[in-house]
Amino acid sequence: MLHVWLSKYDYTTKKSLFKKLKGTIKPKNSKEFLNGLVKDSETYISIFDSELRKWSKNEAELRDSIEALSNFGVTQQTPMVLSIMRDYNAQNLKYKYTREGLNSIEKFHYVFTAITSQRSSGGIASMYSTFARKLTACKSDQDQLAVIRELQLKMKGKLPTYDEFLANFKNLKYTNKFTKHKKTIQYTLKQIDKYFNGNGVPIDYELMTIEHILAQNPNSKAPNHDSFVGRIGNLVYIDNKTNGGLENKNFEAKKPILLNASIYIDNILNDANEWNENEINERTEKLAELAFNHVFKI
Repeated sequence: MLHVWLSKYDYTTKKSLFKKLKGTIKPKNSKEFLNGLVKDSETYISIFDSELRKWSKNEAELRDSIEALSNFGVTQQTPMVLSIMRDYNAQNLKYKYTREGLNSIEKFHYVFTAITSQRSSGGIASMYSTFARKLTACKSDQDQLAVIRELQLKMKGKLPTYDEFLANFKNLKYTNKFTKHKKTIQYTLKQIDKYFNGNGVPIDYELMTIEHILAQNPNSKAPNHDSFVGRIGNLVYIDNKTNGGLENKNFEAKKPILLNASIYIDNILNDANEWNENEINERTEKLAELAFNHVFKI
């Protein structure tokens, strides 16, 4: 009820919602309001459980953005997402504008929430409510695009600095014993590959797995091996078949296999002749730069 209200009416808190409803919904407009709730409920439930909607192949990017936001565990954006999808479902918002709007929100919360864990103040919720209402009130395609572009500018102004992003990005870690960041790392490597992979080969990312370039349990390892082996700079996202062929090989044996795989290879990995802590740290910073300045740039 609160999210529907925020997408159509003025900004309020959950505590004040009942008072707002009593002051606005009267017998003469109650049926219209209830009918709107029923219609919105179908859109709303698909925002939190994308599997309840039958998406066409062309709508895959919309579904992916909604699933990503759900995985990030954020809800402040819901009024705006609801407004976008309400207009899209009613054929009042073009697909390309729908995709741009959802994608921008997804990118914002990757940086703001998934990586830097910024505290979402009331200002974020108010921002989304304001732009949700603006979009609902639009009468033309040009107005809708203007609202989405204005929201993008607002979100850019609320992003953390690159230094803050980098510091948190470096803390991403995945090993067999530490899996807390696994989903975030999978998502990050997937999006980087999608952005830069130019080989034209369709990839089913659901069949991909994380591989450690420097093995978790090599025959010999540095004293501080466990402190850096799980960093994202040591990880690649590859298909199961390639992963099986890598096994516990050393870098010299792994590199040609990785170069022949259908994945994006960054210049750090491509140019390396050996693979240790220095290369892992360098690649971690490279992936952070690619993510912040390219892949997730709004």
